[in-house]
Amino acid sequence: MKIFVNDKPVELISYEELDPAKSYDFIYSNLEEIPADMDWEEDILFHEPNHDTIIRLLYLLRTRKMKKLDSITLVTKDKKSDEGFYQKSLHDHKSGRWDCLKKE
Repeated sequence: MKIFVNDKPVELISYEELDPAKSYDFIYSNLEEIPADMDWEEDILFHEPNHDTIIRLLYLLRTRKMKKLDSITLVTKDKKSDEGFYQKSLHDHKSGRWDCLKKE
């Protein structure tokens, strides 16, 4: 599943879909929180992002100018479950109801 937020591609894929030939400039695994000093440049890969991380990413992409960022890829073991949450987050993202999201 691929979407664009402020012209930046954000893709949710499974480990089977992850292309080993593609290189990423920054790789993060199992983040509880997005670091304040994170570099938003080039291609970024997140392994197993939790729901809070996904919400925060969408919010940051919506509110910040990230001119050096090329793409964000989110890789998960349970793509089907995370896709449902991702779609719900996108719906809430579009309507501006960030504080109404519920964990399922």
